[in-house]
Amino acid sequence: MTGRLSLSIFFIWAITLVLPCPGNAGSAGSRVNEQHANAGSACSKRKDLVRKLSLLRTMRCSFKEVKTLEMLDEPLITRGRMYYMKPGFVHQDMTSPARQSVTIAGGKLKVTNLDLNKSEIMNLSKSKSAQAAVQSVVQVMSGRAALLEDQYECMLSNMGRIVRIILIPRTGLLKKMISRIVVTFDSSLVIKKVEIDEKKGDKSVMTFTDVVYNKPFSKEEMSKYFDL
Repeated sequence: MTGRLSLSIFFIWAITLVLPCPGNAGSAGSRVNEQHANAGSACSKRKDLVRKLSLLRTMRCSFKEVKTLEMLDEPLITRGRMYYMKPGFVHQDMTSPARQSVTIAGGKLKVTNLDLNKSEIMNLSKSKSAQAAVQSVVQVMSGRAALLEDQYECMLSNMGRIVRIILIPRTGLLKKMISRIVVTFDSSLVIKKVEIDEKKGDKSVMTFTDVVYNKPFSKEEMSKYFDL
């Protein structure tokens, strides 16, 4: 059941926190390449992005993912809701084409077929591909953004009303799996889209709506979304 999981759920939370807290911006953050003719504007936007994302504690949103596969003529389209709570709790409810939930917590991943009421729990440390995908999350959540930049070539572009972060894997299994990851924010620095280009030719584009940052989860919500 876990074999067809999208890589997007693993990468989205690492990317939204890819830049370090303001107090560390002079170290890891200074190595981000700003690819824009107006360097001063790009630098200002990067600082705003660093400041805003450093304050991220929770996030909830609706999503639509379009996955284009080399072996299929038509793309796979998935819709649902996504929830995040620092440090590293992730829950995704998919409402179409099949009702399925995915939870990441405590180094484990749980996938539930909601129609059949059947679940599978996987220890992420026992799967090389899953471990490689979530390694970025672990590093960023533990404050090791410099190590993330060791694994990715990081570029930031500021194009008026949108800001993009481009990550290109440098080494390891991720370099064999992924060509690049592009994350798009709007002018208010709210995440809007994540694109993942895979080496085998597959492509995932996940768009986000109704994004709400830092609305606390109730005890009931925490149990519902993040308990395994």
